[in-house]
Amino acid sequence: EAVSGLPAAAAQVYRSRAAAVRIVDLLDRAEPDPEDDAAPPSSSAPHREAVPPTAALRANGLTCGWSARRPVVEDVDLTLTPGRSTAIVGVSGAGKTTLLATLAGLLPPIAGTVEVGGVPLGALPRTAIAETVAFIAEDAHVFATTVLENLRVANGRATPQEATAALRSTGLSEWLEGLPDGLDTLLGPGGSTVSGGERRRLLLARALLSPARFLLLDEPGEHLDPDSADRLMSLVLGLPRETGRAVAIVTHRVGALGQADEVAMVDDRHLAARGTHSHLAATSQAYCAALAAEEADR
Repeated sequence: EAVSGLPAAAAQVYRSRAAAVRIVDLLDRAEPDPEDDAAPPSSSAPHREAVPPTAALRANGLTCGWSARRPVVEDVDLTLTPGRSTAIVGVSGAGKTTLLATLAGLLPPIAGTVEVGGVPLGALPRTAIAETVAFIAEDAHVFATTVLENLRVANGRATPQEATAALRSTGLSEWLEGLPDGLDTLLGPGGSTVSGGERRRLLLARALLSPARFLLLDEPGEHLDPDSADRLMSLVLGLPRETGRAVAIVTHRVGALGQADEVAMVDDRHLAARGTHSHLAATSQAYCAALAAEEADR
């Protein structure tokens, strides 16, 4: 018990260090040198227009982890295509979230590459990455501000009407109507004034408002009862056909993945099996076992 919190603390230190680097970079660029303003822009600098709207996000020979000495997932080839949904499944601790964070550009690859439109993700400006890939972590932060401003984390130009529509689409209509000040209601620090299920739906609504073409969601159905989780997963997996975006979700639940265009199963540090939900249900013993365990828990 004395050391049980250390793994999560170590992961948070790494994320916080990377976030600090990005914040310092933004602060540096907020006060440009006057001489830099007079200089012409470099023609070789990467820019957003270099990424075509129909470009795919590709992982080639990707090895990822928090330390090069102990890779979590190895030799991954995976393509996220606009208009298609991908589910990454496996037991807790298999490395699914680490893989998703690497695909989002939040964690540098140990080996291999992550590219969008043939351009290495790390070569793009941070603003271009943020407008291309949105990563919604399971423990994404809920800020001590209004509901509306919490949603605007993903899109600062989101209108109250768009925010309301996003909340309703994730099943938060009654919750929103019950708030004393609607979208202007203040939430407690860290989401302390919302339940676990409300938090997950709020984070999903934030993702829906993002302009990013690639939505990467970590455990969108967590903290919900099985039926509610399955309905929310179906909503997420239906987004590509409605919006043309690419959606990738990480989940340990497999029963609601019938709409996924591809399911990739992480086992023993590799993508051990992949295909449609029905294909894996017919050919993979591990996948069948996960299905049976979910049915037993209902």
